[in-house]
Amino acid sequence: MLEEEFTIEEIKEAVSSCASDKALGPDGFTFHFIRLSPFWKDILSIGRDDERASACFVDGFIRKLGAGSQIRFWKDVWLGNSSLMTNFPHLFNLTRSQDSLVIDLKLANADGWALQWRKLPFGKELDELGVLENILENVFIPYNKVDQVIWEHNLARYSTKHAYMFLKLSPTCLDKSCCKIIWSPLMPSKVSIFAWRLFLNQLPTKDNLILHGVNLSSKPNCVLCGDYIEDLNHIFATCQYSQNIWNRICNWWGVHFIPTSNASLLITELCSLMDAKKSWNCWVLSILTIAWTI
Repeated sequence: MLEEEFTIEEIKEAVSSCASDKALGPDGFTFHFIRLSPFWKDILSIGRDDERASACFVDGFIRKLGAGSQIRFWKDVWLGNSSLMTNFPHLFNLTRSQDSLVIDLKLANADGWALQWRKLPFGKELDELGVLENILENVFIPYNKVDQVIWEHNLARYSTKHAYMFLKLSPTCLDKSCCKIIWSPLMPSKVSIFAWRLFLNQLPTKDNLILHGVNLSSKPNCVLCGDYIEDLNHIFATCQYSQNIWNRICNWWGVHFIPTSNASLLITELCSLMDAKKSWNCWVLSILTIAWTI
């Protein structure tokens, strides 16, 4: 048992010291120690490989710049409301240091940044570079402070309740009708996973691949018609090839369908055309299996 209670100031000092690599006392531990554990690494890795897939939760945390030793220059949200990778996609594809920390790219004891490129910036890359340089001119790095993570979705401190309410209200979360479609009892698991990714726009369409820095060997046009940029809405809703497929299956089942340009809405409306429970399960299985084969 404790001989006496801690004061509020003592608690604040102890918590503050955890942010450094060295504790105040011989028996103390720090967040640096915690970060070495596999469990903590798993928590920190949430959303790092796919910003868009994690937007529903991870984007609620922003980084407050300290020394820059824990903040990734391109991938973390620390300068404005979105990452530099998102705001400057051409420069991100051009840089040699996509995973570098802020402290690695800031020139010590001098103005400027050590940004390295695979080749000289040209065209849109130069335009983005001019804007980025203007922004970086106003960045001050307090080397005597540690980086912090702040929960932005509520003025109060982070809590499980606040996170849950944000997730529940987020437009990127699926509603009940989508979940019912995805987890239809007759659905093969691989088709259910495909449908889940479709509703979240997480399929590897060419526009998504470009967004994530993949250099395509061909034009970003639709692989089915070749006439328009390949994105989710085009390949499943507005492409003439896909429209012909949906028209044929509707004629085959004897149902009337009004086309829409939104892929998620199209799948949802197609699945709602059948009422009877037994027929509905077979119908949904047909719709999603056909979408999966497209």
